Amino acid sequence: MIKALYVNGCSHSAGAEISRPGFYRQQYDLDHSFGGLIAQKYNLVHYNDACPGGSNNLIQTTTVQSILTLLETYHPSEIFVIIGWTGYDRSEVGFGNDLYKFIPNTDIKGWPDRINNSYKSWIMSFDHDVAMNNFLLQYGLVTTFLKYHNIRYYFFNSIIPAFEPRVNALHEVLGKKPNHHLIKMMREDSRFLDPFNGEMTFFHILKQNYDSTKNGRWYHFTEDGHVAWAEFLLNRIDKLYPSLWT
Repeated sequence: MIKALYVNGCSHSAGAEISRPGFYRQQYDLDHSFGGLIAQKYNLVHYNDACPGGSNNLIQTTTVQSILTLLETYHPSEIFVIIGWTGYDRSEVGFGNDLYKFIPNTDIKGWPDRINNSYKSWIMSFDHDVAMNNFLLQYGLVTTFLKYHNIRYYFFNSIIPAFEPRVNALHEVLGKKPNHHLIKMMREDSRFLDPFNGEMTFFHILKQNYDSTKNGRWYHFTEDGHVAWAEFLLNRIDKLYPSLWT
């Protein structure tokens, strides 16, 4: 029986701006996000590491660390994980006690000079194929980690779909032949919502019926959208894992 629901992702999984525009990780937002709603429905403890503006690397890191901590309290059979992977075109740099989030077109005014220079270098050297290969690896590592611990999960893309990169320079630089093992692994994963289909992302599905700019919001949905997404997810999760919640 599931007792703990662990959610990770970006601002969409944090319920950003549910309460009001410009507020990105308030307790009210977390409680009324799709994760909070699912937790309330089944009387689960809701753990949420979703970080507005965060990258998939941050999702990978916090998921592994947090799950290891949860395993000190819960049996693997008592934990369920939902991850809304974010755009692969993100990164971040920690400096002192601050985390600087690298997203294209970020306003970097006020950042330390060394972080500004790092951001500009990241923008200049950004390569979509390399970034996608990184995402494939992040997905593969988290999936393997969860399977190793016998923890059940469900994934979806929040914003943009995955694609098949043309090259994997970091692998092929040593003269190794290109392979598509991680692509095949992701494509065949029934617990990942149609990852290569741009029409099956959180944002694309909800924008058909809900306004992401209501009252000046920055492309985030209000509670009605999260209610719909919770129902959407549960419909698929319940088919994959019958009697999961009881």
